[in-house]
Amino acid sequence: SRSGAEVLARLYPYFTRYIEARRALPGDDVMTRLATVRFPDGALPEVADVVKLAVILFAAGQETTARLLATGMRILAERPLLADELRAQPESIPNFIEECLRFESPIKGTFRLALRDVGVAGVDVPAGSILMMLNAAANRDPRVFPDGDRFDPKRSNARRNIAFGHGEHFCPGASLARAEARISFQRL
Repeated sequence: SRSGAEVLARLYPYFTRYIEARRALPGDDVMTRLATVRFPDGALPEVADVVKLAVILFAAGQETTARLLATGMRILAERPLLADELRAQPESIPNFIEECLRFESPIKGTFRLALRDVGVAGVDVPAGSILMMLNAAANRDPRVFPDGDRFDPKRSNARRNIAFGHGEHFCPGASLARAEARISFQRL
């Protein structure tokens, strides 16, 4: 069997052609923006570096949606009455999805590099430190989500989850993942 890195590497030739084509003939799309972005000094990144980023973005979009769908399917399989409720009230599906995201975040955590000395929750973090931000743990914070270890499809603040990050680290594909999940659960 192939490792994940080997599978992604097989995509490099395809994305190389896309990036080169967008640099030669820019369009009004995400791939063009990725292909033509420049460093602060005005330099254009190497095609190979842009390709690696494009492949990661492509794969991440597939993986997070698949994990979200798997979580929702598992919950529905364990709770047939909930499945019946959602069939009777399909307008409840978006909140169900938000609770799935909160309860079992598709991305458990992400790494961050402290660019300057900073304090986080009373802990001094020196510049150069590598930290791991745990989305999944934050989504169970009892100060935000009372009884956070319990799945509640009617949770009023489920949308406050940070399954897709927050602020400048917010996932650009979050809306697409939510739409894909909503359509999938409606069809099911």
